[in-house]
Amino acid sequence: MNILTSQGLHARLVAHDIDTEGWGIGSHRSFDDLLAELASGEASLIDQEGRLVYWSRRTEVRVIGAFGDEIHVLARPIKGRVAKGDAGPAEAAERSVRQALQIPSGAEVALFQDRLREPPADGPSRDYPGLWSAGEHHLFLCFISRALFESLRPHHAWEAISVSAAG
Repeated sequence: MNILTSQGLHARLVAHDIDTEGWGIGSHRSFDDLLAELASGEASLIDQEGRLVYWSRRTEVRVIGAFGDEIHVLARPIKGRVAKGDAGPAEAAERSVRQALQIPSGAEVALFQDRLREPPADGPSRDYPGLWSAGEHHLFLCFISRALFESLRPHHAWEAISVSAAG
């Protein structure tokens, strides 16, 4: 059965007794969202010990402008997913940052993988009730130049952190 079609995905969910009644309501994602994620390669469904598991490769980026004693952090992390055409999580993270902030392709951004925090534990999916959620979660820090920060500043919410030199 081809899960990349609406009928095939529906049949696979029914075979695992997954009720999609609440999908697409409130913060839950819809059946069509899942179908699109599967088609793009951003996610897959796997059978694991009798359970249907939603497997995704996610990225999360914190955008930072650090200039002397000033640090500015974008108020919300930018979330993305690793898709079929991406070379890996870093490319997906950069694409997500550029799209979310509308950064031109010529502007330099410096991405570093953040290995200091643990990814969220696998467990019941918050996005798709009834499915189990698992996957890879790649965390990045993205440093931008002062010029780029100044151009983005009026259009996005930033948290300012004051750093005073230890003396």
